[in-house]
Amino acid sequence: MIELDTETIIACDVDGTLIRPRKEQDTEIVIASGDFISITNPYLHRTDEYVIHSDHVKLLKQYKARGFYIIVWSAGGVKHAKSVVEALGLVDTVDLVMTKPNRHVDDRSGIESI
Repeated sequence: MIELDTETIIACDVDGTLIRPRKEQDTEIVIASGDFISITNPYLHRTDEYVIHSDHVKLLKQYKARGFYIIVWSAGGVKHAKSVVEALGLVDTVDLVMTKPNRHVDDRSGIESI
């Protein structure tokens, strides 16, 4: 069993939260701000361009500086989450990368049947 002995945890999604796919209409805005990045998907072996959600990246860094434990997850898989963390230069900020949980049990949402 792993024991995570902290009350200050932030869990952050990758796709749509830290990055989103770059679209044609993003060209002028993205080039002006420099907020885009090329990332190779380790499962598909394909490189795509993404817009960086800089405010969320900055927020993770601020939380880390305040002592929070940072988890980054993706429905695209743990390898995808890791490649995004590395590409964004967040290796020293993020404590754990993981895939999106398939199920969870909580008193507020009940238990999903398997």
